[in-house]
Amino acid sequence: MDPSLLKCRVSSRHLTRLTREVSVGFPQVFSVLAPFQEVTPSPHELENEYFGKHDARREESQRANSIEDCCRDNPHVHEARDNERCLVQLLENLDISGRSSSQVGNSWHQNTLTTCFVSISEMAARSLTTFLWFDTEALEAARFYVDLFPNSRLGEISYYQADAQRPAGSVLTVEFELFGMPFAALNGGPQFPHTEAVSFQVSCDSQEDVDRIWDAIVNSGGSESMCGWCKDRWGVSWQVIPTALTRALQGLDGYDSQFAFQAMMKMSKIVVADLSKAQDI
Repeated sequence: MDPSLLKCRVSSRHLTRLTREVSVGFPQVFSVLAPFQEVTPSPHELENEYFGKHDARREESQRANSIEDCCRDNPHVHEARDNERCLVQLLENLDISGRSSSQVGNSWHQNTLTTCFVSISEMAARSLTTFLWFDTEALEAARFYVDLFPNSRLGEISYYQADAQRPAGSVLTVEFELFGMPFAALNGGPQFPHTEAVSFQVSCDSQEDVDRIWDAIVNSGGSESMCGWCKDRWGVSWQVIPTALTRALQGLDGYDSQFAFQAMMKMSKIVVADLSKAQDI
């Protein structure tokens, strides 16, 4: 079996209508299914090729076992199963015949099934990268963030080519990681400044961590706000939050949640010691 092909089961009498109706609202799914509308092999051919002769009423669980046997040596089997489940779930949620989704799903499992192999690798989302827009400071900002946060590193840097809106050879994008998560920065111009509509929350285990990160951001050209919020010198908003604040607002660890909330509302940088009432001496 070609490891790039994933197995999904579609009722033969629904395939033509499915590809037609999916093409309107789900063109990406249609682009995968459409080629099989005319070339789908017959059930008999597929039974002989992949399952052998067997009772047509054999339980679906036995079919699943046969599929697993075919895929056992496939190094991509786990990824294939995940992708298959995503596609089948998407298709089963489509009302292709005026019936409820559950009825459609049941019909697929109860009718004689045509087995088709469709490549859906192009549909599989692989990762999520936070992409930040800067004027000209992408590399400067990325270096600052990488130096400030743990488990962080600078990655690939790309440059503008000739005949672009910026001089050839100037930085276009910078890839980097913060806390092991992927980020990228783009030098795109001054059109889109950062706002508080997007912020990054940094959880700190100690007051020392809060102080270090807060001071590094604010004292290098940034600005303070309220309730643990601040901006760096490029306008990116950060929330520097001790884990004790979250627990205090929940009334845990002996904190008075109402007192902690009122105290937080008066703070710029969060000071853990001020989240609880002073003890009587």
